[in-house]
Amino acid sequence: MITLNHKETLYLIYHFQDEKINRTLSLFLKDIQYVLRDKLTSVYIYGSALHNDLCPGYGDLDFLVIVNSNLTSNEIERLNMKRSTYRMECTDLYSHMLEGAFLPLTLIQSEAGQALWWGTKGENIWSKNQLDLFTMYTIKNQGLLLYGESQNHIMPAIQKEEIRRYLLDFSICMREHGKGGSLHSID
Repeated sequence: MITLNHKETLYLIYHFQDEKINRTLSLFLKDIQYVLRDKLTSVYIYGSALHNDLCPGYGDLDFLVIVNSNLTSNEIERLNMKRSTYRMECTDLYSHMLEGAFLPLTLIQSEAGQALWWGTKGENIWSKNQLDLFTMYTIKNQGLLLYGESQNHIMPAIQKEEIRRYLLDFSICMREHGKGGSLHSID
């Protein structure tokens, strides 16, 4: 439980063993709740943090924030200002490692809209969902609902053959573009 002020309390659905992750996610949730208000529907965490393999220096703290309507230009600007603050002022947390999408429900359902991506190389505004099927599958089946209501029922289904094809394409990409002989050299 985190107290935001005298009136608001935010409950984390999950508690990580690494207290630094808890503090980072608490700050992130507090800030996005302040910016997005009633639009905030759900927050998922997925990837290495769930497998106790978060590696500062080259890893990411992967998230998906689901909102109930398109992001406004003002909300995008405010979220990006928060990210800038995280990178400059929150050096004792993992907030600089936050990477993920702020997606309206409509984009998850393959419609157009306005979303935001926080990536390794900066922030981008999306008009359509650019998360691949495998990432959506991972979030749906292995992601951790950190806040809000589950939206798994709207996540796209993916067939085993699609997973096999994705993994085959990924292995071809690794062979073509991997450098240095390290598992992480593809990054």
